[in-house]
Parts: sequence; structure tokens; C-alpha cells
Amino acid sequence: MTELIITEDDIFNKLCNLKTGKSPGLDMIHPQVLFEMRDVIKYQLCLIYNKNLHSRSWHRGAQPAPLHPLRLRLQDIGKKNRRF
Repeated sequence: MTELIITEDDIFNKLCNLKTGKSPGLDMIHPQVLFEMRDVIKYQLCLIYNKNLHSRSWHRGAQPAPLHPLRLRLQDIGKKNRRF
């Protein structure tokens, strides 16, 4: 099996293609900040991703992302308001 290696160029290209008009994610970092800081953070992200990817225990601590109560409530409301 070939070893997967993420390069700084891979990360830089992904950061260049971010949609900056979107809302921040669960980490509360706005895409515009990531886009503007892409030159500065590409090396650090490369280290983090490769270290995490090649550690054998990364999946042991992985837990599903928590669901926000408001999002769950909106999903329930959407089910009630469906018109088929």
C-alpha cells in the first residue's frame, strides 16, 4: 500500500478554493480568515495533517461531532412541515 503524504501545495490549493462568503464552522474560524492566512498556516496544517494521518491511534479517540440542539430542532420542524 502506498503511503499518503499531504503537501503544503495541496493545503494551499484547498485554502485558495475556500468559499469566503460562507459562515464559520464548528471551530468558529471564518473562511475569510483561513483564506487570507493561507500562506502563513499552510506549513503548520501540513505538519498537523501528516502527523495525524500517520499516527496509528488517530481513530481510537475519534468521536462523532456533537449535534447542535437548534439544528436538531430545525430538522424536526422540517419533518412536520413537509408537503408531499
